[in-house]
Amino acid sequence: MYRLKNKSDFYTLCLFLMIFIPSILVCFTTVYKNQNENNFSHIQYVLKSMHDFCRVNIDYSPKIAGFPNIMAMISSGYLVKDSELLPYAGASGWEEDKQKRLEWFKNAKFGMFIHFGLYSSAGGYWPPNPQTGKRYSQDYAEWIRNWANVPEPEYGDLTRPLFLPEKRCTEHWAKVAQEAGMKYAVLTTKHHDGYTLFNSKTSYSIDNPITGSTNISPKGRDLVEEYAHSMRNVGIKVGFYYSLIDWQHPDAYKLSRRWPLKKFYNHSNYLDYIYAHLNQLFTDYGKYRCFMGRLFGF
Repeated sequence: MYRLKNKSDFYTLCLFLMIFIPSILVCFTTVYKNQNENNFSHIQYVLKSMHDFCRVNIDYSPKIAGFPNIMAMISSGYLVKDSELLPYAGASGWEEDKQKRLEWFKNAKFGMFIHFGLYSSAGGYWPPNPQTGKRYSQDYAEWIRNWANVPEPEYGDLTRPLFLPEKRCTEHWAKVAQEAGMKYAVLTTKHHDGYTLFNSKTSYSIDNPITGSTNISPKGRDLVEEYAHSMRNVGIKVGFYYSLIDWQHPDAYKLSRRWPLKKFYNHSNYLDYIYAHLNQLFTDYGKYRCFMGRLFGF
């Protein structure tokens, strides 16, 4: 997956893994045991070191979520000391029912993961037309914008008119899940292309100069609300997927992103954007059983 310059780089990477992975594990173990600010500072230092090491020693392809980019994102703010987040570490009730929650997931075994968005209408072709578009052989259509290197607003302009979810489609999903014996479902509320299946209330989602709006549910509908309602009606536990990667927001992190951020980007704006989205997902759509916040992968 990662392009190394030569054998020397390969050996360097191996050395890096041998040294830093045990270090980071020790750091996290210490934090969970003691949870004091010095430990968070130590983690921050190790992550920064990992980031600097990668930037100096490894060349990576811009087509993928390169390891140095991942470390840059983490060391830039996701695992740093944050006075607003510290009170939630070890929140009341989390540890007490942890085993119960793990046991539920272990017993559930079988669930449905639904990737659904503008990429669905492309069907693996770009331009999104089986007669005139190029067929991309990759198995996951949600990366079509990346594979075809499509800029905005072209991507949204060509896929929005084709994205026409039928009314009551989520009821069909729920029926399939129920008849198959599934216990839970997970829906992509926002994937890497940055479009939201829920009607986000953030200012960028409602109106922005890049894509117009990130909200893609048909007028008068909210697909996440429909999905949650349909699944609960047949006894299927509801789960959400939310991508931390974002290929359109101008202040996002440059992970697997082939398009530039704005000139004077501010990652704090993007973090506020994420927090607002998650707050809405956790409050407006009832109780959920599973949540996946994806930093890299599919």
